[in-house]
Amino acid sequence: MGKNMNSLLYYIKLFIETKSLDKVYKKAVKLKQEGKITEKDELVKIETKKWAEKSLSLANSSIEILGRENIPKDEGFLVTPNHDSMFDISAMFITFDRNISFVTKEENKKIPFVSKWLPVLDCISIDRSSPKASVKSLLEGAKMIKNKKILVIFPEGTRTGDGNLGEFKAGSFKIAQKAESKVLPVAICGAREMMRKGSLKINSGHITVSILKPIDTNDINTNELAAKTKAVIQNEIKRIKNIQ
Repeated sequence: MGKNMNSLLYYIKLFIETKSLDKVYKKAVKLKQEGKITEKDELVKIETKKWAEKSLSLANSSIEILGRENIPKDEGFLVTPNHDSMFDISAMFITFDRNISFVTKEENKKIPFVSKWLPVLDCISIDRSSPKASVKSLLEGAKMIKNKKILVIFPEGTRTGDGNLGEFKAGSFKIAQKAESKVLPVAICGAREMMRKGSLKINSGHITVSILKPIDTNDINTNELAAKTKAVIQNEIKRIKNIQ
């Protein structure tokens, strides 16, 4: 279990840290407008990783990354972590040495600060109320992966409330199938103890991120793919908890 800390002080410090990214944001937008995408991606990768590391250090927390050798090289793919906490986002920024984008809910466009960063991060928003718009977003995501981008999607769709894995939605895997890319399962342990769903309380803790072997999407439907991905993540979470 994590150690209790002053949550209000944490949020104040994180807000200051986040506001310091305003100059980076403006520079990234300018680079994107000028068509300097490689420079923009490098800037965003470096600064988001710094921010993510700071978000953990402010919480007096640590992170351990296992299985980096399983990350596909020189190709795009879909990352499918379990979703325990808002700290999962920081964990993903820290885990990968390449620029990453997220598949996110349309509602996140209404969140201050987050909304303006979504285009800079090349995030894909899914409007679940519009099948036509959802298909368009899926095709856009598949195109990005074909262009060697890394996309992260949380197949459960929301954070766990009780610590157990929720249903891995088959639709989450359509992007990988359309892109004919690999799926990279990622198990995250410890983030829920730092911040639980429905609570703003922050605890210090330790996050373990385990990158598992990629799953080929050929000759397997999305339901089978969702079930297989959930099973390997569930087994890895049990393994990690047994040795902690």
